[in-house]
Amino acid sequence: MKREINLLVLAAATVAAIPALSMPIGLRTAVWGISTYNGRTAVARLLPETADAAEIGEALGGFNDPAVAANIANDSDYGEFREWALESGARVEALTNSPATWLSFAVGAPALLAEPKAGDLAIDDVSPMGEDGNVELVFSLEDVAIDKHADEARLKSVFGVVGDPAMNETKFTEDNLAYSLSPTDDGRVRATVAPKKDSGGRAPDSFFMRVKMK
Repeated sequence: MKREINLLVLAAATVAAIPALSMPIGLRTAVWGISTYNGRTAVARLLPETADAAEIGEALGGFNDPAVAANIANDSDYGEFREWALESGARVEALTNSPATWLSFAVGAPALLAEPKAGDLAIDDVSPMGEDGNVELVFSLEDVAIDKHADEARLKSVFGVVGDPAMNETKFTEDNLAYSLSPTDDGRVRATVAPKKDSGGRAPDSFFMRVKMK
């Protein structure tokens, strides 16, 4: 089986000329506080707290990651995404340009993640669950801790399980199985997989699966 993140102008100019680490601690805190505040304000302008469907659609359409607009279907999803974006500490430019914005939110990451690379997704454990042919997989994403409260539907929007009884690469599909996803307590994801049975209700003698990112 394949294993498959309005100051005065003079004052502003003076601050800019002082290396950050040489500033008095009170001044450093004030400058960083202004930066964080301005960042949150920009995100709040991009994602207004009160917005109708058209305004939400326009706001989400500004993200380069198409999964953001594709997966936020109601006010509840929008409200949760907005709160996450505000708390992530990421600047508007990073949020809107990143290809991993939806992934970061969906897995419950506290900050914006880097785009995963080939090989970052790995199956860590495989366990048969009995004579019905069901299998449990535990998989992980390199350097990413999946929040233990991550929502299953959102996990399924970024991760999928595909398979085929004969290991035919062109036939690896979700249509050959049913699966559920749940976060573990240690930052990984557990998949319970049920291969599709034949017309007689029998599970296939062999089955090959792969976890993928969508």
